[in-house]
Amino acid sequence: MQQKLNLLEEYHNKLVSQRKNDEIVLKKNVGQLHSILESMNEGFTIQEVICDSNGKPCDLLFLDANKAFERQTGFKHTEILGHTLLELFPQSEAYWIERYGNVGLKGEAIHFEAMLGPQEIFYKVSAFQTEPGRLGVMYTEITGRMLSEQELSYAEEHAEENERLRTEIMASMSHELRTPMTGILGFAELLKEPDLTDEQQQQYISIIEKSGERVLNIINEMTDISNTEYDTAKVSPPDIGKPEGKMDFKEVALDDSAVKQVVSEVTGLKILIAEDDETSETLIAIVVKTFGKEILKVRNGVDAVEACRNNTDIDLVLMDIQMPLMDGYEATRQIRQFNKEVIIIAQTAYGLTGDREKSIDAGCNDYISKPIGKDKLKAIIQKHFE
Repeated sequence: MQQKLNLLEEYHNKLVSQRKNDEIVLKKNVGQLHSILESMNEGFTIQEVICDSNGKPCDLLFLDANKAFERQTGFKHTEILGHTLLELFPQSEAYWIERYGNVGLKGEAIHFEAMLGPQEIFYKVSAFQTEPGRLGVMYTEITGRMLSEQELSYAEEHAEENERLRTEIMASMSHELRTPMTGILGFAELLKEPDLTDEQQQQYISIIEKSGERVLNIINEMTDISNTEYDTAKVSPPDIGKPEGKMDFKEVALDDSAVKQVVSEVTGLKILIAEDDETSETLIAIVVKTFGKEILKVRNGVDAVEACRNNTDIDLVLMDIQMPLMDGYEATRQIRQFNKEVIIIAQTAYGLTGDREKSIDAGCNDYISKPIGKDKLKAIIQKHFE
């Protein structure tokens, strides 16, 4: 019997000794863990979930927090422990309390990035269950990375904006230069016509001079633009006066004898010229006069639609794309709603790749880019009325 008692006492002493050793190890581990947590740059807290009478998370109680969390929030350790989330951060939304609560109650770990705290700093947050009803939350500041990403995003947006501005400048250059070039090349070509009166010659020369002055003014403006903040170094101006190399439509080339034959074959058309530039309008009217029994003129897209609505016998519309009030694309679309038969030829001073496709999609039958040559225009008209 005594032997059994001795054995039990020995076993009890071993258990006590083992428990003391376990407590020492535990305290040591807890001390090491606490030292690690205190030395971390990441904020860390232990929180307990507070539930309402229905068992739904309604607040979180802070049980522990390291020094990094104090620095992140501006609260002292004594101000954190024993206080709830809503006491420290009254603006906290119920959504976040429920989300954190599910971590402690259900063990559903979460990871996300958000702007948190009174200082509105970006954090990467990781929350995990430490024991039923409690959770540990780690806050890693990522403001620097987020700012870098925002700066990169801004740089990309800025690059896109610069590209858009370069495209607009390129289109504007094409439009502004091609319009006066239409006057210069067109009326220079008309000066070659035989049997011109002195009055006609002087009129054409005057138009050429005015158009030349416009080109010079545009060049001066382009020089000023090159000195602005926009990076236009990669923008190449269009090849003025030459057909666009990327246009995929076939051009009809006729010699002088063929043009004379065209004039004799196509006559009696009722033609509408929709053109807001006076010089271009005058040139087109002179070129097409041999085709037409009647020539109507308008200066904007709205009037072009009304002219076609009020004159159902119009055979041909020479539609400038860039006009005030309504552009040529929209004017064409509206005309096609009530007139499918009239021939509409788009004319544009932009001359960019894709303009012809946009014109055809809008309902135009054909397309011609400025500067407009008389033979080229006559050939296109002949193609559609032969």
